[in-house]
Amino acid sequence: MTYNDYIRCNICGHLIRLRIQMGYFDVPFTIECPNCQSIISGFVQIDPYIVTLENAHTTKKTEASGDTVELSAEFPTKKITPGIDGLIEATPFIRNLQFYKSNKEAYELTQQAMSFASNIKSGHWAEIQQDYNLFWNNQDKILNDKLQREISNYPIVQIKRIKNKYDAMMGLHQLMLTTTGLSNVIGQELKDYTEISALLLSSKQRYDEIYKYAQKYIDFNDFEKKAFSLLAQFAKIYDQLVPVVALQRGGVLNEIDKSKYGIMTANFKELSNFYANSYEWILDKIQTVLALNNIYERGVFNKCVNDKDYTQFIKLSKGNRLQQDFISQEEPFSQPLKSLNNKIRNSIQHFDSSINYTSQEITFKDRQKSESLYLIDFAALCVNNASLVIYLLEIVYNLRKISMIKEGVFPTFLNKGKRHKIGRNAPCPCGSGKKYKKCCLGKGIYEF
Repeated sequence: MTYNDYIRCNICGHLIRLRIQMGYFDVPFTIECPNCQSIISGFVQIDPYIVTLENAHTTKKTEASGDTVELSAEFPTKKITPGIDGLIEATPFIRNLQFYKSNKEAYELTQQAMSFASNIKSGHWAEIQQDYNLFWNNQDKILNDKLQREISNYPIVQIKRIKNKYDAMMGLHQLMLTTTGLSNVIGQELKDYTEISALLLSSKQRYDEIYKYAQKYIDFNDFEKKAFSLLAQFAKIYDQLVPVVALQRGGVLNEIDKSKYGIMTANFKELSNFYANSYEWILDKIQTVLALNNIYERGVFNKCVNDKDYTQFIKLSKGNRLQQDFISQEEPFSQPLKSLNNKIRNSIQHFDSSINYTSQEITFKDRQKSESLYLIDFAALCVNNASLVIYLLEIVYNLRKISMIKEGVFPTFLNKGKRHKIGRNAPCPCGSGKKYKKCCLGKGIYEF
């Protein structure tokens, strides 16, 4: 169902029709007045229905509206168009069906994309963050009891007993990825991330070098705290990204006509803040990716490709870390980094970017060069950055496993290093998502 409301620009008095797709989530929006180009910001609260505005006010229709703004939190929308009252046209909900292979796929992917937003709204995501705070602050007794109660509500969580720090780490990891909807945001890449990061566990002869590196260069708690701070920022803008996530997961983002359709709910300033902050953190943490490539490919953490040295890399400015041939994207742990775009990052960092909210085109300038991007594509880059934050958390999750093993802490289901009887085709209790027979436990990595 769509609902029509009318607003007037406070600057020039221009009448604009809001064509609002009523759905599950409130609708923030930012537009330019088509007449005087003043910025109008607004927020449509769905239940109870309330519209709040900056630089405009609601009004009764007294003449034909000159322009129509479609608004939806769940679906792509038309960009600002000349509006003819009474014209019969498809709603954003109906139009969304044409972007996918089938109506069923459109419905399912949109529902999946909405699941993370629903968990944010319900407070479940905030509860997961609270659990991690207990973990970082060594509140083991409180956390273990709390996790034991929580996992009993989720049959999908494979670990069933929380007795020590290792169990808690696995329980937290599984709750985060399987119960919050975050896995639907990441999609197929999550399987790739778990498989890549699980390479750390695939060969015991590398454990000593991995442990030595982690002890010297990684503060696990600080690493995870900053990652979760970025995910908290991502959660605040996620209601602007639902249509993008659904289109990405369906593999159809590049098939829609972006000159006609976009996402009216996206605020470029808020998205660019997240993009810049997450990109800076990722650039800082790729030193861990580099070290693991070195260990996996060359046996020691400080020997890079092209006869370069790790200590040289960590002295580079962040902006140069992808430019100096220290990292080969063909090596296993750096493969997910291919989506990083340093030109856009530089433009945002130097405040050399601008957006036309009518066309939804962003212009990024980096020195003498410029690059244009639709807002919907920039929103997709924000989702990609959030996905890389999760990838790096997967890396640290497995580094924590190795560090605990080296320090004599094992998951209790192993019963002093011996495996409990687990069906070969059952999901592995470590939370990798693989069958037991194909995962780290089934391959005997924990037999010491």
